[in-house]
Amino acid sequence: MKAKGVAGFDIDQWIDSRGRTLRFEQRFELRGVEAADKVTFSDFGPAERFSAPTGG
Repeated sequence: MKAKGVAGFDIDQWIDSRGRTLRFEQRFELRGVEAADKVTFSDFGPAERFSAPTGG
């Protein structure tokens, strides 16, 4: 992001009691212009299990 002109940013993340992200907000300044992203997650399905990737 720095290479694209972002000097710094702030992030807030809301997580429920099951460890799932419910909301995500990011604020930053890009080449002198303030910007923000706001994302809300819902309608979670059943938990899935994954194996850790193997090296190589």
